[in-house]
Amino acid sequence: MESQEMATSLVARQPVFDQHGRVWGYEHLFRDPSMQHGLAGKSSEVATSTVMIDGFELMRPMLRGKQRFLINFTAEFIEAELPAVLPPDVCAIEILETVTPTETVLQGLTNLKKQGYLLALDDYVGQKEMAPFLSLVDIVKVDVLEMSHDDIKNIAAFLTPFPARL
Repeated sequence: MESQEMATSLVARQPVFDQHGRVWGYEHLFRDPSMQHGLAGKSSEVATSTVMIDGFELMRPMLRGKQRFLINFTAEFIEAELPAVLPPDVCAIEILETVTPTETVLQGLTNLKKQGYLLALDDYVGQKEMAPFLSLVDIVKVDVLEMSHDDIKNIAAFLTPFPARL
């Protein structure tokens, strides 16, 4: 009998803070056990599936109060409304910066939002092609660590007319 190597994956959680510096929730991320950066050659579908299956069950008991999980979803998973297998009161759908706002993606997000899911746009830096998402999402995540103060002010001012929280 041949021995089969057991598949191992790691799920990381990264805190997301509110404006007062309190933990609002956690972004769940796939990590390769070899500790290579990012997906380490895995497809984004495999990474998302791993986060959904392993991460949700492992991490849910760690949530406090109204904290949520942010889970990255590919366009294909959004179109198929796959996030609907997770509870909307705990899981927020994070739209990666690589997702194109096609008609089917926007329809999938609209349907998921009607079911009570919180929608978050990830890594927004002012990309014009992401504009169709801005009137639909509840949160726009901007990584400000490498931005100038003026860039941050400009993005915040641009986002003011939209209903999403920054």
